Amino acid sequence: MLFVVQCLHDRGVLLSATLKILSNWSIPSTWIKRIFADTDILTNPQVFQGYKELTKACPDSVQVLVYPPKNFITDDGYINFEKYSPDDWIEEKDDIEIILRKVKEIKIESIEKYHQNFRVVEKSEIQLKRGKPNEEVIQWLCDYFQGRLLYISETSQFFYYQQKGYWGVFNSKTLLDRVLSDVETNQWSYQILENALKLVAPKFFRDAEEVMQLFLNRRYIGFQNGVWDFETGKLLEHDPQLYISGLLPFNYVSASQPPFKPSAPGFVLGL
Repeated sequence: MLFVVQCLHDRGVLLSATLKILSNWSIPSTWIKRIFADTDILTNPQVFQGYKELTKACPDSVQVLVYPPKNFITDDGYINFEKYSPDDWIEEKDDIEIILRKVKEIKIESIEKYHQNFRVVEKSEIQLKRGKPNEEVIQWLCDYFQGRLLYISETSQFFYYQQKGYWGVFNSKTLLDRVLSDVETNQWSYQILENALKLVAPKFFRDAEEVMQLFLNRRYIGFQNGVWDFETGKLLEHDPQLYISGLLPFNYVSASQPPFKPSAPGFVLGL
């Protein structure tokens, strides 16, 4: 005689519900030789866990039998995750021989291996999609911005020292765009960098008034090939500590007189 028991599939629920039904029928779990599983044991990890727990209460020789999906790929090219329960494919006239011809045995360990591989890919894709930050990207941003980033939380502005040799003002989006254009390679998605920046920014917090004072220095003026120091009369290399907010579009050429006199503070301040 063949018994088909229909139960819930939550992990542990399938086990307890099935064993309870069998107990009511005075059938010990050691008598179970075959488990006719729903087809979605192949694709649904939660369903699989329920059947896995059930097999542990059965003899080691128990078989897990599945009615194979008939239309795994539809005519229009989509994957069809079919779900067949035994009551969907067992017909009234079927005897045990006919039933066994309709199903195939599946090894629990093979399903588990498939689901493990699937979960690794799934987890990776979800993290990439949601942009979950990690310690590695946070550390990379901290190292990259060291000495070249100021953050004003009141206005959500970033003062960033660019490779061109001067400081610029950015919001979070334009800052990341600039960084990605400056670096040669990047292994993280934009969303991961964006979320990591939210955690990194407070490490570079500066008061707005303090930042303004840094850029009020009228001692320097920037050129393409360096920074002129009015006090020493020398051309210095570009340096973030000089707090230059712009460069003239040409090189400084040495002459007997400095290119500009300090008597033009308004012009210098605007650069």
